[in-house]
Amino acid sequence: MLAGIILTVITAVPAVLSSGAGHGDYFWAIVLFPYAVLGMGPIGAAALPFALVQFPLYGVIIAVMPSRRSQCIALAAVLLCHATVAAILLVW
Repeated sequence: MLAGIILTVITAVPAVLSSGAGHGDYFWAIVLFPYAVLGMGPIGAAALPFALVQFPLYGVIIAVMPSRRSQCIALAAVLLCHATVAAILLVW
């Protein structure tokens, strides 16, 4: 979970910069935080809670798995879901 918090802080910078004060393309916001964009759109404070919990939640999902094998499967599932939602939003 600590890694997720650190990752959130690091990835927030390019996501915010890609917004261009409302005039950007939101590419990094979509790629890094697709669930926040899907749920609330890239603009607004309403998307912030989704973005803040995303990576820590990924860490929790992976950490609660009982074995290394199931952690790898959970990691693959998280990455696949994340990439799928991001790809759909980029095409949309």
